[in-house]
Amino acid sequence: MRIKHVEDVYFAHLLDEDNDVRLEGMTDDELEGYQRLTDNMDHVNQQGIARGYPFGYARTEAEEVLKWNNVDLKLNPESPSWPKLIRAILSASVRAAAAKRHRNEERRAHPGMIPGLVRHAPLA
Repeated sequence: MRIKHVEDVYFAHLLDEDNDVRLEGMTDDELEGYQRLTDNMDHVNQQGIARGYPFGYARTEAEEVLKWNNVDLKLNPESPSWPKLIRAILSASVRAAAAKRHRNEERRAHPGMIPGLVRHAPLA
C-alpha cells in the first residue's frame, strides 16, 4: 500500500513539473521537442516494465523520491521491495506521459463547440 502511495506522489510530482513547463510557455519548436522527449521516455519506461529490468535512472529516481517529506517509506538497500518500488516509479512515469500527451492534444474550446451550450440572443 505504501508503494502505491509513492507511485501516486511521484505521478503528481511529474504533472506538477509539466505544469511548470507549460506555465513558462513554449514555442512550437519547443513543444515539438518536449513531445518527442515525452514519447522517448515513455518508450524507455514501458520497455523497463515489460523487461522487468529497468534502466539505472529508475533506481536513482526511486532513491531520491524516498527522501521526500511526503513519502513515509524507508527501504534497506538489500530490500526485496526495491523492484516493486522501481516498477511503481516507472508506472507513474507511463501514466504521466499519457497525461502529458492528452495535454499536448488539448485545444481551446470555442463557445459554439461546447456540447450542451445554448447561445441566447441578448435581452433587449
